Amino acid sequence: MTLYTIVLALHSWLRWLVLALGVTAVAQSVRATRAQEALTPRGRTWAVAYVAALDTQLLLGFVLYLGVSPLAPTSGEAFRNAMKVPVLRFFAVEHLVLMIAAVALAHVASVRARKAPAEGHRRLAAGMGASLLALLAGIPWPLFAHGRPLFRLP
Repeated sequence: MTLYTIVLALHSWLRWLVLALGVTAVAQSVRATRAQEALTPRGRTWAVAYVAALDTQLLLGFVLYLGVSPLAPTSGEAFRNAMKVPVLRFFAVEHLVLMIAAVALAHVASVRARKAPAEGHRRLAAGMGASLLALLAGIPWPLFAHGRPLFRLP
């Protein structure tokens, strides 16, 4: 067992926690918006947990991309060659950009919600929802050519 297989398995399994927390954060914020509740620190719990899990997932992804993955392009020439192969391009560019966008959207939503407690849940629902959509678009689901297994073992 290599460091690559361990980090890849952690990254694969953590995705399910991230998705569950994202769905829960959006659902909780939509419920609170409909109830016209103001945002409180307790009301931000699911959103904060989602952002923390996303940050951890991003860190694991960077470890894979910049350190231990044999698939990551290591030079300009390798990157140019990867752009010609759809599966490699997905992981070299598309997956990376969508996941960074998901993290950025979640962070922006969290900050914007904190700054306007009266509208906080609405802002969380919109921002976390957009983050969740970017996340879902960037996951290598098995039905695509670049797909990966739903569950990996180290």
